[in-house]
Amino acid sequence: DRDVTGVQTCALPICPGTIREKLTRFLREKGLDEGVRRVELVTGARYFNYVFNPVSFFYCFDRENRLRCVVAEVNNTFGERHLYILGGSGEPKPGFEARYTVPKAFHVSPFNDMAGDYDFHFSPLGEGVDIRVNILKEGKEVFYSRMWGKSMPMTNRNLTLTLVKYPCTALLTMPRILWEAAKLRFLKRLKVFHKPAPSSDM
Repeated sequence: DRDVTGVQTCALPICPGTIREKLTRFLREKGLDEGVRRVELVTGARYFNYVFNPVSFFYCFDRENRLRCVVAEVNNTFGERHLYILGGSGEPKPGFEARYTVPKAFHVSPFNDMAGDYDFHFSPLGEGVDIRVNILKEGKEVFYSRMWGKSMPMTNRNLTLTLVKYPCTALLTMPRILWEAAKLRFLKRLKVFHKPAPSSDM
């Protein structure tokens, strides 16, 4: 149930073509494009032309509405990005549709080195979403993260209400990351791992 992500030729925003065309190109390189008929994206919205998404997820479905694979596009605060192309699901936990475990191949946090694996858990997309991304070292979970929420129709009214309710969400993402990093460094005194040279063409 492991899929080692290899070196790709370019990242989604750099290759020519639409998002779907770029995504299909990457899936084809991994032999996962066959049967993909629908793609749903879980990501953060752009507010007033600004956004920073630590990670976006492309759910890829076949004709029978079965999850064929997931692509995780990860961004770090150094302006770099990497794609984890997740195919060959392991046994999912109760309440989840798929589970993928892949070796870490991209530096994200200065408080975690490159050792270990990412353990992805994806819920079905419906009335809500629940995505877990944990770090495993020697088979033990050492870091937990979660993205979850309830779904609503994408209408003009709902979009306006969301903007009014959360006017500064996108702008606060980076300050929140820096604030948490400061607490980990100066209060908990965690060891800092310097960013290695990028290991892939992305």
